[in-house]
Amino acid sequence: MGRDIAYDHWSCDLLCAASSPDLYRINLEQGRFLSSLSTQSPALNVVSQRLFKKLKTLVFQPNNLHGLVACGGEDGAIECFDMRTRSSVGRIDAVAPARDIDQEVTALEFDGDGVSSWLLEVVQERVLIYDLRSSYPIRIKDHMN
Repeated sequence: MGRDIAYDHWSCDLLCAASSPDLYRINLEQGRFLSSLSTQSPALNVVSQRLFKKLKTLVFQPNNLHGLVACGGEDGAIECFDMRTRSSVGRIDAVAPARDIDQEVTALEFDGDGVSSWLLEVVQERVLIYDLRSSYPIRIKDHMN
């Protein structure tokens, strides 16, 4: 069952996070399934890719700073893939700093400016803000505050 999708503008791939450890790829230009990307998570909840930034004029322009695809899993981990090499470039246990056991990554998004490359992720009642270069969150925010 599919849980989230993201579109890779440069390869014309539709990426689908599903209730399996694979990130499925469908090439919309060729109209066929491609080989999936395997993650270490038992199942994926979300997938996010930030290739565009929103300007004040509401025009979208390409942003090629990192070209990463991030996947959030049922095990509380985030795994990033470089789509140019189609390989995993890093994995962190995202819920460990919040001291939450058995929590899932339910949403994640890259920051819109593309310069600071913050990675946001939501784990049930907490929001953790990461710098892409660090495995420890910059800030942990409780939804109740």
